[in-house]
Amino acid sequence: MMAVRILETDNFEGRVSDLCDIMNSETDLCRELLELSRTEQGFLIKNDLENLANNTDRMKSAVEFLKESQDSRHECMGSIASLMEVEEDKMTIRSIRENVRVTLSEKLKNTSRELTKVGEKLYRTNHNTVYLIDFSLDLLEQQNRLWVELVSDKEEGYSDGSRKGKTRTFPLLVEKKV
Repeated sequence: MMAVRILETDNFEGRVSDLCDIMNSETDLCRELLELSRTEQGFLIKNDLENLANNTDRMKSAVEFLKESQDSRHECMGSIASLMEVEEDKMTIRSIRENVRVTLSEKLKNTSRELTKVGEKLYRTNHNTVYLIDFSLDLLEQQNRLWVELVSDKEEGYSDGSRKGKTRTFPLLVEKKV
């Protein structure tokens, strides 16, 4: 009954669509940071200090936008959790997907998968870069939870990702590591 009420709420699907847009923005910023990281390595090899400094400034700027985007994503997910009447730490991509149209559900799954894939690449490339550590760990944790959800779907044999019976849920929001 709750799912029907949510499906009728334009605000809910609008927030889920906003979440997809925010995650797309994060993915683009991650790709930009990956490219800047590769460029930085070239400047280091050539000992090109001027371009290295400019590149570092661009990276710092991209990281700031990335942090703002991440904050927006957490805020958006909080409003989605509120509309679903669940606690934020109990919300999963699957629980959101179960309450939206199929096309939006697929968009959310693919967007989240792409963000976590690119975020993992960013983490592997910059795992020792101090200003990316919190962000990268958050994406890595999200990627791990998404992977667990996708594997459990495949194990149960549902090609469309739907599930029956009681299932374990994995929180989508991640608290910062200390």
